[in-house]
Amino acid sequence: MANRPEVSIIVLTKNAESNIRGTLSLILSQKFSKPYEVIVIDSGSTDGTVGVIKSFKSVRLVKRNPETFSHGGTRNFGGGLARASKYLVFFNGDAVPRDKNWLAPLIRQLENDKETAGVFSRHIAKADCNIYMAQDIATGMPPVKGIASLRFLAPEEMAAGIRRLMWFSTVSCAVRKSFWEKNKFREDINMAEDQEWSRRMLLKGRSIVYEPESVVYHSHNYGICEFYRYNRNSERSFNKILGSGKKVSFLLFRLAAQIFYSANESIRIIKSPYAKRISVFRLAKEVLVGIFSRYAAILGEIAANL
Repeated sequence: MANRPEVSIIVLTKNAESNIRGTLSLILSQKFSKPYEVIVIDSGSTDGTVGVIKSFKSVRLVKRNPETFSHGGTRNFGGGLARASKYLVFFNGDAVPRDKNWLAPLIRQLENDKETAGVFSRHIAKADCNIYMAQDIATGMPPVKGIASLRFLAPEEMAAGIRRLMWFSTVSCAVRKSFWEKNKFREDINMAEDQEWSRRMLLKGRSIVYEPESVVYHSHNYGICEFYRYNRNSERSFNKILGSGKKVSFLLFRLAAQIFYSANESIRIIKSPYAKRISVFRLAKEVLVGIFSRYAAILGEIAANL
């Protein structure tokens, strides 16, 4: 096919007017020498998102009924539209590349190691992110490269090891198109389609790579009820993926021990440099929301395992 791109970037959007212009501007101005296309799949935006997307003439916009949305299904739909010869890049419309060097490290990893099935970006919290969430992101997404593989695990370590190593995020990631064509995302789970896909790739002997040179701004300020629902749905998905859940007795122990964790976390927040830049009222609010959100998260896990 003439002028066929090597890379297709598939952006999923819904009501992302606040940042989609910046997102697409940076995606289209990457320091990347090979041809790539950008496809945006919008699932029923009711704000100005679609109008902004249409202002980018080189972007292919596909509108879908929001009732058809699923994390795995919509990404599979986008992959089916892609003209790329080699690589698919999936990106969330509420994320923003940090700079013009977001794409190159992802593709370079796939080109340099043929055993890598997928590679994902480092996340940095947005400026308005609640501090307890920002701390979680900073801890979970350090500036150190990580390579996950089951090749060096003993058989008796496999069950525990794969749950630890299957971390993967389609907020910003690149996968081999040839691998995806034979191993598409599952569409029957509500969440964690990315980690389920990573698990399958690891079991097939492939590697999953965390590439901190590729950086995106991405975070959510979940409220207490949102945290409950998120963790309940996430836990249900993981139970379906792994075929078993956590013991409720263990979760109840965590709930009881949370008071000590919350006290330590609150002290860290109060002593952090961030605390000096905000009002006492906002600091108190962030500490309280952080405490109750942690409890809500565990209660969500308990609900999923009853």
